[in-house]
Amino acid sequence: MDEAAVLDASPTILLARAGFLDLLRVFETAVFSWAQAHPASLAVVNDLQARRCAEWLQIPTSGTVGIVLRAKLSGLVAAARPVLQRLISEGMHLSDRTMNAALLRVGE
Repeated sequence: MDEAAVLDASPTILLARAGFLDLLRVFETAVFSWAQAHPASLAVVNDLQARRCAEWLQIPTSGTVGIVLRAKLSGLVAAARPVLQRLISEGMHLSDRTMNAALLRVGE
């Protein structure tokens, strides 16, 4: 499939159930195909529908915020707040409430 495609969770789930997820090499489906082939991997997706699909497929997920929190906990960044603020300035959508809850998880 060379052309761009937009899928919702239903076709993705059906193709996965039938064992044909690898037919779709676009958007989150490529991530899911790879994650299924590499069981120790973590699929990084932000979209809620994609996360629900990954949950159904039993693929562990994280989002961009989770990656930043992991970086803070592992010492790759000194503080998560400036990283999240920079990501927001670059176009990431994140409510103040969600950001504050996330920052509490890493002691900020």
